[in-house]
Amino acid sequence: LLKSGAPSHSRAEHRGRVAMDPAFLKDMLAATARKGQVASMPPDFETLMQLVQSLPPDAVANLMQEAACSGSTEQAPKATPADVRLSAGGGEDSAGGWNAVLERYCHRGLVREYGALAPDARSSLLKALQVVGEETLRQSMTSRLMAGDKGRSVRADSDCPLVKVLSRNVKTELCQEDVELLKRQVLPSWGVPKPRHIELFRHNMGVEHARKTTCSDGHFNMTSMTTNTTVAKPTERSGTRRDWSALAPVGAADLPLFAVATGRVLQGRLIVDPIVMIGVTTILEDDRGNIVQLGLYNALPGGATGQTAFEVASKTFPNGARIRIAEPYLKIFRDGNRGVRVDDPADLRVELDRQLEVQRDLASAKEEGNKLFGKRQFHAAAAEYRRALRECAQDVAVLLSNRAQALLKEERWAPALQDAAAAALLNPGSGKSWQRYEAAAAGLGFPEVAKRSHVVRGGGVDAAPVPSLTMARAAMRFLLLDLLKFPTAVGGGDGQPQDLKDRGNRAYGGGRYSEAQRLYSMALSALGVAEDAAIVLSNLAQSSLQIGALHDAVAAAAASLRLRSSGKAVHRLARAVALLGECELADELLGLALSGPEEQIRSGSTSALALSREEVQKAMAPRSRDAREFYMVACSGALGTIILDWCASDALEVVDMGTKGRGIRATRSIGQHELLMV
Repeated sequence: LLKSGAPSHSRAEHRGRVAMDPAFLKDMLAATARKGQVASMPPDFETLMQLVQSLPPDAVANLMQEAACSGSTEQAPKATPADVRLSAGGGEDSAGGWNAVLERYCHRGLVREYGALAPDARSSLLKALQVVGEETLRQSMTSRLMAGDKGRSVRADSDCPLVKVLSRNVKTELCQEDVELLKRQVLPSWGVPKPRHIELFRHNMGVEHARKTTCSDGHFNMTSMTTNTTVAKPTERSGTRRDWSALAPVGAADLPLFAVATGRVLQGRLIVDPIVMIGVTTILEDDRGNIVQLGLYNALPGGATGQTAFEVASKTFPNGARIRIAEPYLKIFRDGNRGVRVDDPADLRVELDRQLEVQRDLASAKEEGNKLFGKRQFHAAAAEYRRALRECAQDVAVLLSNRAQALLKEERWAPALQDAAAAALLNPGSGKSWQRYEAAAAGLGFPEVAKRSHVVRGGGVDAAPVPSLTMARAAMRFLLLDLLKFPTAVGGGDGQPQDLKDRGNRAYGGGRYSEAQRLYSMALSALGVAEDAAIVLSNLAQSSLQIGALHDAVAAAAASLRLRSSGKAVHRLARAVALLGECELADELLGLALSGPEEQIRSGSTSALALSREEVQKAMAPRSRDAREFYMVACSGALGTIILDWCASDALEVVDMGTKGRGIRATRSIGQHELLMV
């Protein structure tokens, strides 16, 4: 702030006037914002003043001192050969000249760090530096031209190392003002770790700014959105199947720059509210008290925009949530901050503090999901239904798990697995439910399914082996047909749910397993939330269908049917099975539902089920289509879009598109009448 262009005063005088004279503070902040030094965002004087004045006096003084240092117009000292040898591993030609820019204009500490990096990490750092240089230049040129400064600019010095490298990709004439912005305000502080209070101050400013730049129609103001996807975690390490229990902890201060922390896990607690733009930005405090910025991409359900995205992010990554990141990748972001970028949701684990969760009844939570579904934000609706079930239906999960155990004692493997699967869906962290699922799968003669559940129960879901297609199809067929042939009998009766549960526990303890099953079923019937849970599960199945999460749809619909018979749940189950390519099984499921008692599928569902069966049977009819016809049918969303033989994975590849980030392209020519589906 001292270098912002405001009148020159001593640091002590600044500190006193901040506390006494808001108008003086406003003038300082205005000058700073005009120079683009405040959190890389447009000026918002009212918010800035509120945030600064809310800080303790010592924090204000530290903030001003830090800004004075990082915003200095003096050129950063040049590193000496003793500090670092930038030419090692390649000269100007191999690094595109950006290594010379790094040495001359960036902070000496970053230059030293660069010298100690591995060749791949050096290349990534220079690529990130190139992106920030070129994008900052383009933004500065655009702002200047829009302000009408085109005729008053001074041509940049062509002998300047920075001008030389910028001229390679920016084909317009460079002006000195734009280059000076980079040399004096951006590069000296780029990649330099910020003190804790500066990081938190900047983030809180960003939260307020992001909220205010959400347009009235609920969408983002696109001018405020920027991201740099060029430098990301190497694709060969992203999404790798792993055993989380085998990862060793690593602190934020020990993460290597532009390198994957192989075999390590970063864990800590979120200490701020999230910012939502293209991804989610938040700050993690690790178990040692160090903080690091997080950039989380692909972490929110698709379709959530504007205010909805903020609400979903606040529930998904709330202040206080505990975070685990597998094999973290530390980089320097577009704004110059260091942070961990996560592109693959499989690398992320979020554990919500139960005391922080807002307790809601399941009926109201269901309505929130229904509103999102009505807006066609199906990913967000599915996430809301899932969150509601895990917040409000834990009593249902316990009763289902207990009933599964009683069924195991009588070796009724199929219904035991169905109950255990439903319980695990409602409460994935329940070891007992997974243990009972494993025992039931083994009893049914599906060892590959049992082995997978055993690994999942141990916390290694990403490393769990996938059963063979033959066994998976056999298991699904047997279990789903059994589900409709022998529907759940939820009996009524007098008594409170807790009393019925306790009686069931005593019956189980006395070896009266059939009586225990009956009492647990009665407890579920008496538990009002169980009816709502069945509806929410059915709605979750419908949302999953809309986003193509077909296995999720099967699981949710089957769990719903373990709580009550429902024509809608059967319809959604059969549709998901058909879209998985199992048309004959879907036809059998619908036939069983239509041949059963009317009360089992609820009134009004018979005609819908009959129509679904007709669609499935049409899809089963042998026919051939060329690519164009198939594409038109696929766009219509009809059941006839079922296809079993998808394009081989080796026909697509992920490629680096330079400053545009990563993209997908075909590895071979696409022939006439051939459709390549991504």
